[in-house]
Amino acid sequence: MTHLLGGHRGLVIGVSGENSIGYAVARRFVELGAHAVVTCRPARQPVCAPLVERLGVHTVPMEANDDDSVRRAVATAQAILGGLDFVVHTLVSVRPGVLTRPLLELTRRDFHDTMDSSCYSLLAVVREAAPALGASAHGRVVTLTSSANRVLPSYHAVAMAKSALEAQLLHLSAELGPRGILCNGVAFSLVATDGAKQSVGGDNALATTQRIAKRAFTRTTVSAEQVANTAAFFASSLCQNITGEITTVDGGFARVYL
Repeated sequence: MTHLLGGHRGLVIGVSGENSIGYAVARRFVELGAHAVVTCRPARQPVCAPLVERLGVHTVPMEANDDDSVRRAVATAQAILGGLDFVVHTLVSVRPGVLTRPLLELTRRDFHDTMDSSCYSLLAVVREAAPALGASAHGRVVTLTSSANRVLPSYHAVAMAKSALEAQLLHLSAELGPRGILCNGVAFSLVATDGAKQSVGGDNALATTQRIAKRAFTRTTVSAEQVANTAAFFASSLCQNITGEITTVDGGFARVYL
């Protein structure tokens, strides 16, 4: 198990802090033997750099809604690693105050910025990474999604971006499949990361996780490490001829009516 990703080289997009899904993915991938480069926003670099140094990986700044920044980040990662075998997209970004307002008060700019950073960013990164992924014996794209088909208080703009992200993943799978690149997603119920608490509020996050623990078949909430483990399978050589899939990690909660 500790060698699942041994020798695999790749890029983890969207580390924002220690209590983030991106950091959990990067940490787990390193534990499983991967050589990784992680990206974070330039403004978060002072926070993220010391964290990823603990993992023994490089971090590069990337502004998700700037094509030049994306191009530089992917090129830098390829230069550091000598190639790319996987890209894992964990990025969610929304402007302050957007999620605290009702959906009908969402402006065109609010919608565009959220969709650009949280959805289009996958396309922007994969466009730059595709040649290297196609040259790999096991090119993989993995993205993370949550609450795309459910209503969660104070999550409307992100949920719409996640729905579009899932559709994008399907079309990327069809376009990149002939090039040997497999594209899959991991959907999960709410994990109480700093970003989730900031987005939906601490009280809503606590109430949601408590309900999941009560209703899920396993009677437990999902952890960031469980999400990272599933992403690791999709990034590994064990994932063969599987593409366009979104696997749900939530203890069966999504299958429960009562």
